[in-house]
Amino acid sequence: MPIYRIDKLGFRNQATLRALSTLMAVMLLGGCAEEAAPIPPPSDTWYRAVDQQSHTFYPLPPYIHSPVKTEHLDEAITAMGDGPLLQLSTSEAIRYADDPLRTVRELRPFLIHGLYRSKRLFNISIADRALWVDSADDPDDSTPTHRQPIVLYIDEVPPDVYVTVGWRLAEAAAQANADGETE
Repeated sequence: MPIYRIDKLGFRNQATLRALSTLMAVMLLGGCAEEAAPIPPPSDTWYRAVDQQSHTFYPLPPYIHSPVKTEHLDEAITAMGDGPLLQLSTSEAIRYADDPLRTVRELRPFLIHGLYRSKRLFNISIADRALWVDSADDPDDSTPTHRQPIVLYIDEVPPDVYVTVGWRLAEAAAQANADGETE
């Protein structure tokens, strides 16, 4: 049985060592490539970023809010203007709402701002003095934003209304990356 000479690193010939060195150089350079630039926030006047330091948000149940029907979209956008919310009558809310909303008598209907890119799905949360409306869009989606008023039944609307696009998903991804780096 022949005995092979193995150099200090355990490689049998120079070709294997060169191939491994080349592979390591490519991996190192690939890891140093620039990351894609984040999607800038929408320039829409309805957009308002969250002041995260001052609020702890709690999600509202999905059965108390619904996007306005597409056939009433322009009417609702015009009615709202740039104000973040507008109180509705019950008959207006029923006419605007996409889905039959289950409510209790103590809750009043409001029309609130919403922005989305590709998905007309929203996460709505509340804090002591703030309401946060965030679309369920991918944070890396570069599709232009669209205005989407939302009918929301709530007892009292807080004075601060934040409207974002895919922020919650971006935060979750950032937290997952941070947790992965610490392990």
